[in-house]
Amino acid sequence: MTFVYAAQTAYISSILVNSNYIYNDKPEFEEYLNKVMKEILPEEHKSNKNIHVYLTKDGSFNALAFGSGCIFVNIGLFNEIADEATLASVLAHEFSHYLLDHNLYHFIAERKGEFDLGLLGESEELSNIY
Repeated sequence: MTFVYAAQTAYISSILVNSNYIYNDKPEFEEYLNKVMKEILPEEHKSNKNIHVYLTKDGSFNALAFGSGCIFVNIGLFNEIADEATLASVLAHEFSHYLLDHNLYHFIAERKGEFDLGLLGESEELSNIY
């Protein structure tokens, strides 16, 4: 299942990055997001070239991390955050999803029919894994 997950994640990330969904014409925003991300990454992850933040054209308040290391921050997030520290906390939150393979565990749970993932989005069986 992990190979299927990796292939699907890479495929979806590639489609999003190369689509009109991303602000490809505003490199300064993408550079800023990645600069903030680089500042908060633990030292052992600073050289990880897979971790990259993209700004999406989605007006909703949200961000999303993929197992591939791609992190998508919606432009709508900036309507609600007050400062760079808040942005850093959102990026740290998304990085933790990547680091702890949350999407992989949810993918496996969904495939196994464990749709009741509980308050924190984890089944008891999966929470014992990490």
